[in-house]
Amino acid sequence: MGEANGFAMLDVATGVTPAQRQRIFAHYKRVAPLIGATFGGAPIVYAGYPNGFEGSIAWHGPIVHDVPADVAIVVVDGPHGRYRYLALSTAELDRLCQRAGAVEFHGWGCTADDPERAAFARILLEHDAPPAADGPRRTAAPRDAETLAALADGALLLRGQLHDMRLQAIPLLTGTNGIALWIPLSDGPQYVPLRAWLHAICNEAVGRYPQRFSTEPNTHASGRIHLHVGTNAPGRYSALPYSLRGDDELRVCAPVTWDEIASLPQGALAFNAQSIVARLDTIGDVFARQLGEIGEQRFPTLQRRAQRRDTASRSNITGTSCRRPSPFCKMASRAMPKRFSRRR
Repeated sequence: MGEANGFAMLDVATGVTPAQRQRIFAHYKRVAPLIGATFGGAPIVYAGYPNGFEGSIAWHGPIVHDVPADVAIVVVDGPHGRYRYLALSTAELDRLCQRAGAVEFHGWGCTADDPERAAFARILLEHDAPPAADGPRRTAAPRDAETLAALADGALLLRGQLHDMRLQAIPLLTGTNGIALWIPLSDGPQYVPLRAWLHAICNEAVGRYPQRFSTEPNTHASGRIHLHVGTNAPGRYSALPYSLRGDDELRVCAPVTWDEIASLPQGALAFNAQSIVARLDTIGDVFARQLGEIGEQRFPTLQRRAQRRDTASRSNITGTSCRRPSPFCKMASRAMPKRFSRRR
């Protein structure tokens, strides 16, 4: 096997068949320019499957070896020091596919010029499928109508909640067991206040719909949709739009429209390295188009609204009222149940 960061040629034991590798190469030849156009310059994390798709994932994040002088890196300050990551570019994606056995590409949605500021906030909705009895938990894409409907309904409910704050999101089918909402932010907020704001949004969703949503970790088979925002931090990551996922079908983390989400499960969607080609030929880059249609969204205004909503909710819980009731107080009064779940 080659060096950990993929700059030495791998041997033939890459864990995927020659046919799969050709599909992987062809996929990224098509989508790497799309990924690079939106996320170029940001740090990337990539994953390979040296023991096959049924084996464990080999993650490659901070680089520990020297890299060629022409390879761009991004320095990220972490809790235990400074870390170096490869900088995303079309050429780098191609290099990692060809020479490092990369299958998946992940990131944390940061700005190109500052890895500690967010270009996107992300909310991940995952169905709480139980762990496999005979090995590590696998996250196959949901196929049954009930699960698809639950995920779609959950995404649409969150869309409505975000719409109340004059905020729009781009939905992605993660290619595993969920839907991701990518919320563009033009002013690059820092991650600590952003994450607190996202937690407040998710807690409110749980308060409104406790039988649909949960933010509690490590609970399974409850039939609820789990809301995750912990990857909104430097060094924490989720699959980028158009990344492949490591399974035999080579599913794609595919951006879709809200009309398509509303059509689930009747218009069940799942894209792989083969079917995404026809989609791109027909309707183009859905992610970039929605990003352009959304335009500017600025975090400070949203943060102040979230703070007012949180104040209104606390006042409602303690039996007090706002001195000057606002629409947020009225909404919280209608929405908050007597009991609700909070993240531990």
